[in-house]
Amino acid sequence: MTGGRDDGDPSATRNDLDAGHVRNAVLAGRIGRLVLNHPPQLYLALVTGAALALAGAVTWAALAGGGSTPDPVAAVTTTTTAAAERPTITRPTTTTAEPPPAEPAPTEPSPTEPAPTTTAPKPPRPRPTPAPVEVLWQGTVKVRGDGGPGSGWFFDQPPPREGSSLGDLAYGDATTVTSDKVADLPDDAVPDQARCAELLNATAGITRASSRVGNAFCFTTRGGRVGHAVVTGTSPRDPLDPSTTLDVVVWDLAR
Repeated sequence: MTGGRDDGDPSATRNDLDAGHVRNAVLAGRIGRLVLNHPPQLYLALVTGAALALAGAVTWAALAGGGSTPDPVAAVTTTTTAAAERPTITRPTTTTAEPPPAEPAPTEPSPTEPAPTTTAPKPPRPRPTPAPVEVLWQGTVKVRGDGGPGSGWFFDQPPPREGSSLGDLAYGDATTVTSDKVADLPDDAVPDQARCAELLNATAGITRASSRVGNAFCFTTRGGRVGHAVVTGTSPRDPLDPSTTLDVVVWDLAR
């Protein structure tokens, strides 16, 4: 058909495309001048309008060309505009909160230990001093060796009482004096009652003491008293009066 558009003519389609390119270029130039002459607030509106115009032109050309190859310039422009329209997504920054510092565990108050008390040791109690034992009798006796009265002496009741061949002290023979228990003194010191009692307790089975002049010994009485004797004289060879003379001290019972 003359004077009309032939949809099947490829040259006519190409001319339409070229005319569309020219219009797009003119429109782009106008948009550029508007961008330069107007403030930035209009930039987004102008870019959006240009993108819509270009998209419509490309769509129209595609429909008119029946599937012909689209203009690469229009495709690039469309992609750029779409990228410009894509909103910027700001991802929130995740900050890991540090855990609060652990509270210190409550400490139980330690029980107050009492200070050790130092107790001074008590001094030992002084032993009571025994009262001195009183002397029951003190004097000189002569122990005869004839077997008659005076052959022995008893000292539990003052003054001493004579016995015949028996007594707390008695004539043994020419060299000894007898008693229920005797203990020789180890030295010449004059003992007291306690010393004689100690020596007698340590002695067992001795009943004779030497009648040598100067000999000292301890003895016991029938009543449990303690005595001390020293030989001061002897006459064993006298056939009429054999005897031994003694200085004697007898202590009373301890109270």
